[in-house]
Amino acid sequence: MKLTRRVKFFYLALLLIILYLSATVYSIITNTFYLSRFIDENGISYADKNLNLKEYTKLILNLNKANSSKKKDITEINIIINPLDLYKIELERQSALKIDLLGSPKYHKAKIIINGQYEHTAKIRLKGELKDNWKNLKRSSLKIVFEKKNKFFPQEIGVQKPSSRQFPYDFIHNKLKKEFGLIDNRRGLVRVKLNSIEWGIMDFEERFGSTYFENSKLIESPILKLGDHEGIFF
Repeated sequence: MKLTRRVKFFYLALLLIILYLSATVYSIITNTFYLSRFIDENGISYADKNLNLKEYTKLILNLNKANSSKKKDITEINIIINPLDLYKIELERQSALKIDLLGSPKYHKAKIIINGQYEHTAKIRLKGELKDNWKNLKRSSLKIVFEKKNKFFPQEIGVQKPSSRQFPYDFIHNKLKKEFGLIDNRRGLVRVKLNSIEWGIMDFEERFGSTYFENSKLIESPILKLGDHEGIFF
């Protein structure tokens, strides 16, 4: 039986609709599985994924209460972020990996628990234009902006792997700058956890900005950054 043009068009449209629905269902199943696994691997069970940041921070504090009285040789920070916001950071990282360049990452609300007991409100985002800073989610470079001043860190800091700052050469270089009285930003080592998952020892440094001039007792001046977003860096 010879099919008319109208019937052929109908079957073709039906086939395209079936293919589209199949792809959509597959995408939903895949993303749901990935999100479930991602949350399970980053400090909270899938069943608790809808906890808000306040509830989640309380949960983490209770988990760490037994260790809060231990003396720390290095300051410890536990970055508490809602798992769904952490998932958004992961999506930004995945997008950056595709083009080997981090564009304009967004800030996400977080709580920073210092030495197991001091809680501070902050916002965090990925940082570092080049791949070395966010090749893996764990120990990715982060920019942390505290809502208020605290006695432990400058108000704006960057946290990164020591290797991202050519440790120990950069550390020695900055020590020498201090010895000669040259301008330098505060820096040091910090023990980092993210949602109570150990990230190990990382490097922190004060970010250049208005608070930097205030802390350094300098007159606020323009800050120039050389480079661009076309893959050329100086």
